[in-house]
Amino acid sequence: MRLGSAVLVLIVILFNPVTSFALESGVQIPDHNTLSRLENAPFKFGWVKFQYSWRDGSTQPIDTWAGRAKQAGYKVLVSVAKKPSSVPTGEAGYSQFQAFMQDLSSRLGTNADAYEIWNEPNLKDEWRDWGEINPQEYYDYPA
Repeated sequence: MRLGSAVLVLIVILFNPVTSFALESGVQIPDHNTLSRLENAPFKFGWVKFQYSWRDGSTQPIDTWAGRAKQAGYKVLVSVAKKPSSVPTGEAGYSQFQAFMQDLSSRLGTNADAYEIWNEPNLKDEWRDWGEINPQEYYDYPA
C-alpha cells in the first residue's frame, strides 16, 4: 500500500466513522469476460473493480461489465481515471467531470456499489493531463 492510499483510507474512515465492518476481498479485472475465470479461482472474491477511463468512456461497455458482475453476485467498484486532454483544468474541468459522473452513476444505477475517483492520485503519471501532483487540487476535484 502506498502512503497516499493509506492517507486516503484514513481520511475516509475519519469522516465516515463506522461502528463495525467486515473486511472483504476484491480483484481488479479488465472486463466482464474475466468473471467466468474467477468462478474457478481457488479463493472467492466479494468485489470486482473495473477501471473506467473517462478519456475512453464511449468505447468501454461499463454498463455491460457492471451488470454482468452484479448478476454473478459480486459487489462492483468502478474506478474512474484518465481525464480527456480536451477537458480544461480548474473549475471548468471540475464541472465537466461532475456532469460525467452524474451521467455515469445514473446509467449504472444499482449495478455500481462504489466509485473510486481517480486512480492512484499519488503517482505523477496519473496527473499527466492535470499538471503536477497537487493534493489540494485532488481534494477540490470531486467536490
